[in-house]
Amino acid sequence: MIGKIYIIENPYNNKVYIGSTNNFKKRINNHNYNFKNDNTKNLYTNLKDVNIKDIQYNILEEVIYNNKIELLRREGEFIKEYKENNNYNVINKKIPGRTHREHYIDNKQAISDKYKIYYLNHKEQINNRNLNNYYKNKVK
Repeated sequence: MIGKIYIIENPYNNKVYIGSTNNFKKRINNHNYNFKNDNTKNLYTNLKDVNIKDIQYNILEEVIYNNKIELLRREGEFIKEYKENNNYNVINKKIPGRTHREHYIDNKQAISDKYKIYYLNHKEQINNRNLNNYYKNKVK
């Protein structure tokens, strides 16, 4: 099968979204429909201040693939490449084709910080729950 890796660019602030599809025209029509109907997903909220006629769609690469995973892995490679290039602000939140372990390694510090903040904000509740569980188990 032949798929396409494409990029959607906001010409005013270098924000880009990278995606993949096996039907480029249908996918672009779907994106345009979502822009017009105020979809709240990350892509559309990042481009909401742009006139739909100014948004640029470009095909980065045509990919011959055997299954969807191969296409998603190639899309993920482009996302990583563009994120490393400081001229672009990539708004993709997920990198397709990446394993759970790869995600964890790439985001280890952010995940740790998130848990620390959660703990600090919920410290009393967590400690009370732990105490309750301790006493429940001790009574048995």
